[in-house]
Amino acid sequence: MARHKEFDRDTALQKAMNLFWEKGYEATSIQDLEKHMGIGRRSLYDTFNNKYDLFVETLGRYHLMRQGQTRANFEVLDSPSSILRAIFTDLVYEAVNDSDRKGCLYINSAVELAARDGVVASKSKTVYQGMETMFQNLLIQAQQAGEINIDMDTLSVAQTLTVTFFGIRVMAKMNPDETVLNNVVNNSLSFLP
Repeated sequence: MARHKEFDRDTALQKAMNLFWEKGYEATSIQDLEKHMGIGRRSLYDTFNNKYDLFVETLGRYHLMRQGQTRANFEVLDSPSSILRAIFTDLVYEAVNDSDRKGCLYINSAVELAARDGVVASKSKTVYQGMETMFQNLLIQAQQAGEINIDMDTLSVAQTLTVTFFGIRVMAKMNPDETVLNNVVNNSLSFLP
């Protein structure tokens, strides 16, 4: 007879995500995961297969969490320009108030693993492309609303905004200076009304 799991899978996954986010993949041991998640090794392996599969699942969870936070701006703001500005305002706020300087789990993971791990590289590229597409769509909508120049190359600007977004995340881990980060945002968004 199979033994009943004595833990909440979702809670355990959230705890694992937070630990990988704080320490990185390589620096997180199975013992760290057992202790942090509050489950035994057998339960960890029975539920998540292995450390790597658990890590990949936490990346998916993190991505969904971040998408939900970004989507909140779309629901309360009424113009593409204000959404773009809010995304970057929120980014700087998070960066400056990230006392642990954890940054972004996806960026941390890409820097740590993407050069040698095809799955992480692919997932990171998907996230990057999703951001780029979101920015380009907002720029096209801003053009259609008459908020920005109709002749703007929306793909090039979207690529610049995506690199700026991820660059701010990395920069803030080293130097979360609000003035510096706001200057970067203001220069990057100078085309907005």
